[in-house]
Amino acid sequence: MALLGSTSWLPSREFLLEHFTEPAVRPPKLENIPRGLDNAHIDVLLAPALRKAVNDLVQDHVHKHLIRLHIKENPGGLLLESEVAFEKNHYTITLAAAQSARKSRGYENLQLYHLSVVKYILLQVENELERVRVELKSISTDVPGTPEHARHLLRDKLEVLKQQQGVIRFAVCKELMQVMNRIESGKLRKVRKSIVGASWPVNPAILFNPLLQLGGLDNKASFLTVYPLLVLRPEALKALNETIVSTFSRWLPVYLADSPGQMVQQDYKSLPIRRDKGELSGYVQVEEALRSIMSPAEYRELKQCWLDEPMNLLQLLGGDDDDWPREGAWRHKSWSAFQRSVVSRLEQSLRNKGFLEDIYASVVITGLVKQVNLNPVIHLAYEYLLGKRDRNALQQSLRSLRTKSNPDRILDLLDKGRKEVVQLAAGKNAHVLVGVIHGYARFRRDLKLAWEAYRNLDMIRLLDNDEDIRLSRSNALLQEFSAEVTQGEESVAGHVIIKADLRGSTALTAGMLEKDLNPAAYFSQNLFDPINLLLDKYGAIKVFVEGDAVILMLLEYSGQQDGMVIARACGLAFRILQVVNSRNAENRHLGLPELELGIGIAYIDEAPTYLFDEGRKITISPAINRADRLSSCAPGLHAKKLGANESGWGVEVVCTADQITGLSELDTLQRYNVNGIELDIPAFAKLSREMILKKVKASSLGGQEGDRYYVGRFPDLSGITEWLIIRESLVKHWNGVRTGEPIKSGLKFYEVVTDEKLVARLRSKLAPGRQHETGGVPSRLTSAD
Repeated sequence: MALLGSTSWLPSREFLLEHFTEPAVRPPKLENIPRGLDNAHIDVLLAPALRKAVNDLVQDHVHKHLIRLHIKENPGGLLLESEVAFEKNHYTITLAAAQSARKSRGYENLQLYHLSVVKYILLQVENELERVRVELKSISTDVPGTPEHARHLLRDKLEVLKQQQGVIRFAVCKELMQVMNRIESGKLRKVRKSIVGASWPVNPAILFNPLLQLGGLDNKASFLTVYPLLVLRPEALKALNETIVSTFSRWLPVYLADSPGQMVQQDYKSLPIRRDKGELSGYVQVEEALRSIMSPAEYRELKQCWLDEPMNLLQLLGGDDDDWPREGAWRHKSWSAFQRSVVSRLEQSLRNKGFLEDIYASVVITGLVKQVNLNPVIHLAYEYLLGKRDRNALQQSLRSLRTKSNPDRILDLLDKGRKEVVQLAAGKNAHVLVGVIHGYARFRRDLKLAWEAYRNLDMIRLLDNDEDIRLSRSNALLQEFSAEVTQGEESVAGHVIIKADLRGSTALTAGMLEKDLNPAAYFSQNLFDPINLLLDKYGAIKVFVEGDAVILMLLEYSGQQDGMVIARACGLAFRILQVVNSRNAENRHLGLPELELGIGIAYIDEAPTYLFDEGRKITISPAINRADRLSSCAPGLHAKKLGANESGWGVEVVCTADQITGLSELDTLQRYNVNGIELDIPAFAKLSREMILKKVKASSLGGQEGDRYYVGRFPDLSGITEWLIIRESLVKHWNGVRTGEPIKSGLKFYEVVTDEKLVARLRSKLAPGRQHETGGVPSRLTSAD
């Protein structure tokens, strides 16, 4: 700090910070919101009325500027009624989102809504400008009969649009963000705070960041209306940043001294935070600028200090007006001398690095663009002000432009500007230098906040395709924002799949055809229709019913984890088996082959996913494959050798010698399932949480030694109480001829008992005198072991 030289007094950190405004910008938190169909972005659907209002608003403002530039004709005045429609829709949906946020005790979704609206606006401005460009081009080239003079006029309009597109984009985006800011800052801010306790779910400095409105750092004509032009030169920005940080190092956090992260061109394709380059232009450029002047820790963790509030630096350096320096709130006899010393050091450091003229050139060119249109040649004009561009070469460039500006007048203004730059750099113009440094501080802050904005906006996928919307909504992944959206809808917390493997349908069909019977009518009237009638009673829905496959599903909703979905699934499976048995009795009477059934029940404690195929909803779930395996019957397994009951009905699971090594899942074993119902282990675990189950040794009722029965009762959705018996048995060795001892792992399987005689004996034992009871809630049962 010896270079401060002109004063021996240096303020302490505490003295300096006493009158600084501490920045407190919290970034949005969207990480906890479920990702959508692509597992990378959040699927968002904005209300159609809101989208239309935004579209109309964008079109009105774009066309206002196109009329000003004589690209479009004035239709007789623009009323901008879309602002009223936008305010009405935005206000209503914000309140609905706030109420939902209050109920969930977190306002991440409220943040998501506001960011989604901003993204939609920015994208629609881009889309509208592109639409106008395509329209003009198609008329000028593709419309037959267009006179040549009209084509020439259209080509001129296209050229103007090309030159002014960035300026129009910035102007429109700025105006629309002002509209939104006006709505947000008024009554809506107070109402929102009363609901969720926060005036702004997303900080305005992030939401209305000028760098988002610019749409990239290539739009120099609009950029210099907000920031000094020299910060667009990487070497100048780096020099300015190093000068500021080194000058104030004793008063700044140590992390600012860390070396900025270096990034080469190929790194842009695989940035660690962003999943792709994003839909919004400017994302890559903002991150590139950040990495050139900031350490990764500073911008990724959004570390903030007094330097991130630009007014602090402006006041510290004495302001940027002619009455320089202003002492501000600090009171010390050496304070003014300290300010002069600091600014002198900054000036000398930038002079030594060769960037002092760049600073003053950025000031001069900002004034020039207010007098003449320099948009197409800003970079050339800036270099000319620095003495790095030949006058004749610049004159030729100006004359080649298709613009109404006078090249000679522009050159005269640039000549005067060049002299002004030299004079400013040679003299003492502290307040001008401070003004540029203040602009640098605003750019530095806005870079950090724009990166946060881009990062969060890039997480959002705005849906407008009906198929994507339906698919995302079906998978409970869609974040919908509408005044009509019902708040507090229960989400799916788990689901049960019932797979019925129907065997013998081919032989039955052939037998019916021989007897001139209609198989289609038979299966519909005697099998599928009776099963369909059972669905409402047990709260099930069809997933797939066709041919020899029947797949049903029961959904479990959040807040109803003890809603007995497994018990009802078991009851439904039992009734399906009864339907098949009754059909078999009729088949025997008609001399037709009988059907055989194997049923598997699998449970997963999460929602299923869905696909759509030409409008048909397809359920995707690992539980379907698991239930399919449970319902199968391996060839070569015989009931008598397995020790099954006399009828041959039921479930057995065995393990061959080659399956013992590496045994991991029950699903991989061989199973015998003939007119039986098997539950997977997660389903039984869920059932044991749903209802009170009484344990009974199977041997006490003539069952297999070592087996155990679990008995309980549950009500179906009509209120009728039903008995449920689950058999627990061990997986045994199978040598191809007979079963052996249980395998060492002690692996178990679970079967829904369908033997009605056994059911009657158990009911008689556990509830004597109440065998005929069909209603009511079961009393708590204790273990009989």
